Amino acid sequence: RLLADTISTLPLDVYRGGEKIATPPILVEPAAGQPRHDFVYSVMVSLLLRGNAFGIITARSGATLLPSQIELVDPDKVQIARVDGVTTYRIAGVPFDAEDVWHVRAYPVPGQVAGLSPVEYARQSIGLGIAAEKYGAQFFGSGSIPSGVLQADVNLSPEAAESIGTRWRSLHEGRHKVAVLSKGISFVPISVKPEESQFIETQRFGVSQIARIFGVPAEMIGGDSGGSLTYSNTEARALDYLRYSVAPWLVRLEASLSK
Repeated sequence: RLLADTISTLPLDVYRGGEKIATPPILVEPAAGQPRHDFVYSVMVSLLLRGNAFGIITARSGATLLPSQIELVDPDKVQIARVDGVTTYRIAGVPFDAEDVWHVRAYPVPGQVAGLSPVEYARQSIGLGIAAEKYGAQFFGSGSIPSGVLQADVNLSPEAAESIGTRWRSLHEGRHKVAVLSKGISFVPISVKPEESQFIETQRFGVSQIARIFGVPAEMIGGDSGGSLTYSNTEARALDYLRYSVAPWLVRLEASLSK
């Protein structure tokens, strides 16, 4: 969302031969009824989640028949084939020639027509975060760790221990009541600190790792920056975000739209 919002709301100018010219129709309303910011946002979502953005060229204009409208399609419905150097696309089962398809790749791989998404580059890291989240939910939600122990200063038979435990649960489980204990029995609470189970640290690592995968500052998506931010280095951070996080995506879009 951070990257898609940032890039889709930037102003756009068109230059030819170093001089600014009027914005062509494809950059005013790229698709029927879809303003440019929605179009760019959708393209960025496709690139960030699937590594590819696809559109069908539905209208052309001018003597050179340059595309004037592009209807974006769901990247999950696109299959790509390359035979004898010729690339063809199938969109929802319908074949299209490469010249009728607008295709932007996130991370191109040598020898492959389709690009890779940031997620595909880091499956194992994301899998670790998901596993840690599931483990934490089970660890803290299953009740496998007792909240406390009833201690007696004498040995109890199994039947007596079971009776006391049952009686305790029936009186106090899910209720906030004052506990009254018989002589010789005491309640010792057990506290399992999340830090000791390393659950919170693992979750923080998950946010930082995702920030690294998408190339954005962790603190901009709710993570820990690792230090205090002052006005001066906040401004520097914004410049770094534009230079290192946003600029590569802008280059991809500019090159594809210019072509």
